Amino acid sequence: MILAPTKKIKYLSNSGEVLDALPTGNLFHASNLRWRMVRGPFGSGKSLMMCQEIFRRASRQRPNASGIRRSRWSIIRNSYPMLRDTTMKTWLDWFPEGKFGQAKHAPPPEHFLTWDVEEGGVVTKVECEILFRAMDRPDQVKNLLSLELTGAWVNEVREIPKAILDALDARIGRFPSKQDGGATWEGVFCDTNPYDTDHYLYELFDLRKYPGYEMWSQSGTENIANLPKNYYENISIGKDPEWVRIYVQGQLGFICDGRPVYPEFRHSLHVAQESLKPNPHLPITCGVDFGLTPAMVWTQVDAKGRWLILHEEISNSMGIDRFGEHCLRVQNQLYSNMEFKYFADPAGTQRAQTDEKTCYEILAMKGMQCEPGAIDFTSRREAVAGRLNCLIDGEPSLLIDPSCRNLIKGFMGGYHFAEVIGTGRYHERPDKNAYSHPHDALQYPATMLFSSSGMRKKARRRRKASNWRTV
Repeated sequence: MILAPTKKIKYLSNSGEVLDALPTGNLFHASNLRWRMVRGPFGSGKSLMMCQEIFRRASRQRPNASGIRRSRWSIIRNSYPMLRDTTMKTWLDWFPEGKFGQAKHAPPPEHFLTWDVEEGGVVTKVECEILFRAMDRPDQVKNLLSLELTGAWVNEVREIPKAILDALDARIGRFPSKQDGGATWEGVFCDTNPYDTDHYLYELFDLRKYPGYEMWSQSGTENIANLPKNYYENISIGKDPEWVRIYVQGQLGFICDGRPVYPEFRHSLHVAQESLKPNPHLPITCGVDFGLTPAMVWTQVDAKGRWLILHEEISNSMGIDRFGEHCLRVQNQLYSNMEFKYFADPAGTQRAQTDEKTCYEILAMKGMQCEPGAIDFTSRREAVAGRLNCLIDGEPSLLIDPSCRNLIKGFMGGYHFAEVIGTGRYHERPDKNAYSHPHDALQYPATMLFSSSGMRKKARRRRKASNWRTV
């Protein structure tokens, strides 16, 4: 964890005005890691941080034998119109041509800047090359192969293919050459609006947290003083809640054609920062959904009463017999010698036309004795939503392991009510898709653990167990 620097970082505007860096900017500029990213909503000041980072790093490059601080940077955007109309305009607003040097606007655009830096009473000259590049396709990797750079800024990195970043990684730190003193610092920094959990950036910065990678998730309220009055209120009017969540609140998500089943879900609150570890002394409660796309989830209520969603397994075009064998292997590998309870789709009691065995009977032969979950969708949804809506000792009462990618994306809107075309209304039942199956599986144990009907069934089972002996 990087603590906030004791000295606040200042920016110098092109008019000579001194500005304070935002709180996220202080943390971002203080880090020397090779790959850094700032993620935030519209208007959060991300682009200014990136521009100032180039200026700061170029000013701190070691002087060469001639006393000149030389560096070369690439500024990358996904298309030339976006590069020209947004990224270049922001750059030239802060570093105008009349003050820092003339820019070349014809493709490929470039800007050669010079300024003086005083250090210890000695004034040295800075020479900084900026190469603006539009790269929105993997086949444009060849545009990078001959570049020798100090570092790079990737603007709106969620729009850039990963192949571009992979190629870029091999081009930084190449300028100035070793004979000319080498790069004082090398690296890539990026800014972006929020993305969804299927994006490669989620793997790099959120899930894996590779060494040398760091990300700051920014709130738009940081920069509210520099925005028009009621900026976020005005741009939220008439927008879909998911749009507001991404571009105003700065949360992970994606725009779906429908209404999310769980608008109560918050990625930053309900997704664990690290893998969840089950308590070996407490039972694990599993949920199973049947069909040709079966799904199974493993959950546990911990000693604090929090519902931990530990693991998911999903398959396409696999019968319950093969899927059951697969899940049993996974279960023995992850949670050996633990107690399990299984709740499943009530439709699994129907007999197949081939061998007249039910899904319940097939799983029972593998040692997985299932009980039917609730049929009513409303009670199933409310059982899960109730966990999303409350806290236990200041912590979320539902916490999901970051490896449960399908469940997370379903919570974020993949599991949704489809719109009735042309009406502005939505269907009463969620759309059946890749995210509905694991969520159906999750709802069956939820109704037995947290709904009032599930509590009554457990109480009846306890009374029956205490008053009757089965022979």
